[in-house]
Amino acid sequence: MTDSPQERQPREALVNVIHSPTRLAILATLNRIQHVAFADLRDSLHLTTPELSRQLAILEKEELVEVAKLRVKRVTVTHVRLSDSGRERFAAYLDSLYAIVGEGDRGERADGREPDNETGTAPVDTAHTQGAPANGASGA
Repeated sequence: MTDSPQERQPREALVNVIHSPTRLAILATLNRIQHVAFADLRDSLHLTTPELSRQLAILEKEELVEVAKLRVKRVTVTHVRLSDSGRERFAAYLDSLYAIVGEGDRGERADGREPDNETGTAPVDTAHTQGAPANGASGA
């Protein structure tokens, strides 16, 4: 291998606190919106209140999210948002993840095929799959 010892592997840039599937889902959701009510986030991710609270506490400690209590029509509502530094760190995390899977540019697919315009997926190459048993058996 010709890599110099100073070159950092993309996997080394992955932040473990983000890498948890639940926290990754929380950050991905918050990355698409400005802020969300705790209950709406909990329901959209199908989490329990204690589980979401625990995961948000971890993310808040790492300064990835901000949690605020707001008064809405005499009711206190907890809102969650991705912090500015959290947004930057999440983008860097995604860049590292794409580098690992071989997609330097998020618009490219690792296999080099163009994505389908409607679904964003590559078309299936049926020339190699026609006539093959559906269950994957070889027939021999």
